[in-house]
Amino acid sequence: MNSQNIGSYGSFYAVGVGQNTTNTTAADSTNVSQGALESSNVDLTREMTGQIVAQRGAEANVKSIQTEDSMFQTLLDIKA
Repeated sequence: MNSQNIGSYGSFYAVGVGQNTTNTTAADSTNVSQGALESSNVDLTREMTGQIVAQRGAEANVKSIQTEDSMFQTLLDIKA
């Protein structure tokens, strides 16, 4: 066990029975601003663009699989 009462067993970590692992610290200061508006930390334009790119990539993958399937079916028809 180390100073935080956590034991390592290979890639598994365990806490001993009855050991306290809760670490609490008090905040240095708190501040509440009346009438303030918190902005989102997400750029919606970038996220929507990324989603469109991902969707188009998935559509291209589906189309290539359909094309390969069609070519394989044509090959089987020629062989038969």
